Amino acid sequence: MKLLILVANSNFYPSNIMIPFLRKTWGNDDRVKVIYYQGGSEENYLDGDKLYLNAGTSLDDTCEKLLAALEWINKNEQFDIIFRATTTTYLDIGNILKFLYQNKSENLYAGILDYYPPIADDKIKKSRFLSGAGYFISKDIVSLLLLNQSKIDKNLWDDVAVGKFLIEDKNILHTKGYRQDFYDGYPLTKDIDIKNYHYRFSSGKKFYPRYLEIITLLSLHFRTNLIKHNRKVAIATFLLFDLIFYLVYEISKILNPLYISQLLKNLNRLKNKLIVSIIKSNKYTLNFFRKLKRFSNFENFK
Repeated sequence: MKLLILVANSNFYPSNIMIPFLRKTWGNDDRVKVIYYQGGSEENYLDGDKLYLNAGTSLDDTCEKLLAALEWINKNEQFDIIFRATTTTYLDIGNILKFLYQNKSENLYAGILDYYPPIADDKIKKSRFLSGAGYFISKDIVSLLLLNQSKIDKNLWDDVAVGKFLIEDKNILHTKGYRQDFYDGYPLTKDIDIKNYHYRFSSGKKFYPRYLEIITLLSLHFRTNLIKHNRKVAIATFLLFDLIFYLVYEISKILNPLYISQLLKNLNRLKNKLIVSIIKSNKYTLNFFRKLKRFSNFENFK
């Protein structure tokens, strides 16, 4: 079984700093082939392991870019399965191959189920799709997508568009995948589940600087192998490192201007709510501000 890992890339931060480290870690495995693809080129061509495509570079162009990548790969590469991933990914190649050997190699669409739009409103119809952080598609599914490009909604993000077409239009049954997410700072050794084949990290969601994702990637690479041999020894060995990097992440977050800005906004909202609560708790002040409302914009008092 030939697995090709297709990684969505760009010239934008932080993707542009991650590729060298992906190549040195899970991307340096002879059992799989890895291609990093990106748009912004006048023609389609492969330079080493980077596939440059005549496609847009914005988030609105992700579907067009993916289809262009699949078309080029289908014509020029030998593969049975494609795993589409992002640069915020660490893969355990041994576990990923084990997962594939336990599943079918045809009509395969596997990953973590998600819904679009991602809002909690039962009145809005939602489309099912497999998260673009990482999903498998077999060669026959790739052919199906390419033969029906005109029927795929390219206005959607690539993972949503693919899922909507396969699940809703073609009734393809998806296979459940496995993934562990790390969004809350440095992943402690005791929390790493080595049964997974896919680990996702995205520091920016919780205001940790994105360059710290390099440390997350490297630390996962060095620790997962040791944990497999002896979990207790790994936890003891990396105890000091866990403490140091935990503090580094938390201090970096506190010093992040984006975090400081959000913190000030939250404090300002809290202050306003407190003032309103105090005013409303007293009928005299409440009546005063109701009268004042006629001459001001105090819309909070009714």
